[in-house]
Amino acid sequence: MTDVTKKITFIEFDIPKLKAGEYVISAEQTVNQGDPGDFKAKRSFAVAGLRFKLGGDDLVSVFPPALANGEFYGTFPQVVLKQPILPWLRSLDGEKAGSAKACVEPPPQDSEIKAPWLAVLTLQDGEVPVPAGQTSPIKAMTAADLIPLGATITVAGAAPITATGKMPAGTVSCPGLAALDYGESPTDPVNVIDLPVALFSRIAPTKADLPLLAHIRQTDTYDSVDSSDTVLVRSIVLGNRMGAKDAQATALLVSLENMIDLLPDDDGNPAAALAGVDTVRLIVLTSWHFYVNALDEKLQTLLENLDKADGLSTLRLGPAEPAPSQAAVDQAVAGEAGTLSDEAADVLVGDALAAGYVPLDHQLRLAGETVSWYRGPLLPFTGGTISLPIPAAGADALLRYDPQAGMFDASYAAAWQIGQLLGVASTAYSTALYAWKKQVSKNDAAQAEQALLAAALQPDPDPSGDGALPSFVAARAAALNDAPPIPQAVADFVGGLRLLKTVPFAYLVPDEHMLPRETMRMFSVDATWVEALVDGAFSIGRAGSADLASDAAQLDALRLASCAAARAARTNDRPAHAAMKADPAAPVLDHLTGVLIRSQAIRGWPKLQIDGYSTQSDEGDPDVAKLRMEHLSKDVLFCLFDGPVAMIAIHEPPEQLHSGVEFDAQGNASTTLREVTGDEPGHQYDSDPKGGPAAAAVPLRADKLTMQAFAAGVKIQSKLNDDFGQGVDPMTANEFALEMVKGVVRVEYLVGGS
Repeated sequence: MTDVTKKITFIEFDIPKLKAGEYVISAEQTVNQGDPGDFKAKRSFAVAGLRFKLGGDDLVSVFPPALANGEFYGTFPQVVLKQPILPWLRSLDGEKAGSAKACVEPPPQDSEIKAPWLAVLTLQDGEVPVPAGQTSPIKAMTAADLIPLGATITVAGAAPITATGKMPAGTVSCPGLAALDYGESPTDPVNVIDLPVALFSRIAPTKADLPLLAHIRQTDTYDSVDSSDTVLVRSIVLGNRMGAKDAQATALLVSLENMIDLLPDDDGNPAAALAGVDTVRLIVLTSWHFYVNALDEKLQTLLENLDKADGLSTLRLGPAEPAPSQAAVDQAVAGEAGTLSDEAADVLVGDALAAGYVPLDHQLRLAGETVSWYRGPLLPFTGGTISLPIPAAGADALLRYDPQAGMFDASYAAAWQIGQLLGVASTAYSTALYAWKKQVSKNDAAQAEQALLAAALQPDPDPSGDGALPSFVAARAAALNDAPPIPQAVADFVGGLRLLKTVPFAYLVPDEHMLPRETMRMFSVDATWVEALVDGAFSIGRAGSADLASDAAQLDALRLASCAAARAARTNDRPAHAAMKADPAAPVLDHLTGVLIRSQAIRGWPKLQIDGYSTQSDEGDPDVAKLRMEHLSKDVLFCLFDGPVAMIAIHEPPEQLHSGVEFDAQGNASTTLREVTGDEPGHQYDSDPKGGPAAAAVPLRADKLTMQAFAAGVKIQSKLNDDFGQGVDPMTANEFALEMVKGVVRVEYLVGGS
């Protein structure tokens, strides 16, 4: 395994200073200067917080992925939430700290305060019947349907209302909802699910379990998709029940607000408070389905099977057999002077396909039609550059024609044309470019005029003389400005083009068969194609030969400025890479490589991370910087490296590492232990110094699917302390999460191998 520096911090909880609800600040002052001597004042305010539904970006991801079909037996579903405080924003026990003291001091750190109000419950297929006419047991209702029938509803800070609860007798939901918070309404929409008391008690966590089932992870974003954040802090809510084998499961993120007295005991028996109750109505904040099977559809399997269907590893059409040899191609080319045989034609076509070309319909400018070759910037080989007349007067200047084959190569002409169109489409870029070019023209004219004046007014017939009007000529020369620098808006836009940003996908992959499902394609970037693309964008305002000459004089400056902007565009880079890219002596971007992946792995694990290495060694940190890493669709990932790579490694993101158990031959569940307080926190033990595996038992309820989290924490703590001398006391949520996390999936690929 490679020793990649990756810091993951597990944090127990993040209690907000004020939980959602109403608060009153009271102040009292006593003076001895007259009557009255006592002065009192009160001010009320409310802290808003979600209750009935998640915000648009609150949910980061779920695991197992929605609609996933794979080996998830032993895995506990989980959700990743954007807000670190969200699982503790409301209370499990219904207590609201509404005193002045609670407003100025941190809340007490007892187990009930640490318990989240959110939980992930798992339903097995068929456990909850689907009502007639519906496709799901989840129903759309309103807040009034969570309040007992006939109960008067109040809303904080609102005028008295006449609404009453609609929840039927025999059903219980979150107690205390009749007093709605500020800004809420009895008509607020809410998704609910009704569970029989016996089922709810069988699958719900206990009040002792809940503090262990939510924690926070802080991770860096160095190897992930492009982001303005270098550190992510995410809250994780962990389920306590796994999916059954060979069956569909439904995971639900539900609210347990104020429901502490309704939670079951360790064995899943109903609480005394549920006596006489038939149904527990739960608020559902999100839900998803997944299927548990033994079809080997795990992340590691998906990654290892990339490209195995067709054997291709580069971006090209054609069969998997090797490309024609150079000798065969030379012989076929020599035969073009006469009548080309079918065999020679096949060799030439095969060579073109192997080089990444595809035949496409070509609409000529004079209304004619033909078929021409096109190749995008993503080459299936490490190639050299082709000399082109850049800057070009137009796209047609970059068309190449083979008179023997009778076909155009429209690759660079298409690149130039799309560059121009993209430039015109950007108002900010085209405006900044045109204004800058006007300044350049004025400066060029002034310099030319100065040269004429110097020649006319400062002749030097006498080698010892200064000529006529030397002070005027010198003063005017000093007043002239240097050529205006490339505007940052221009450098940034062109830098984005160098990273192929905004280039339509069809120009990158001109035929879908070049990137089938479950494939990974390595490529090098055609620097000539990129220069044609950039020149097309730079051509705005180019009307004649003078403009062409002026643009030619500015190409080097544009190349340097745009390459620097391209390297600076990715802000979440490793510090070493960022420093390397900021080096002013860094070469221009003419040796870029990358990878395109189209797979269910990208859809199911959207935060996958990729490292690049310049050698095929698996030691040390990744040494090839990423310039761009972006999802082009839900199942397509594009990654661009600043130089050649000999090996890439794909691994799971730390915030999405899932939790679960292993089973022995007798069906007993356990988890392999990790170091907590030693020199290598997180290091997984290889064996127990007292003999046997380095594992602790994880007790399950009678259904063999539902974890007794608190009892598991006790056993893990005992094993860590007795056998490994860890001194853990008590077992906290972050330590529990560390011990339950399963190993990181990491798959390495050698360029030209696997």
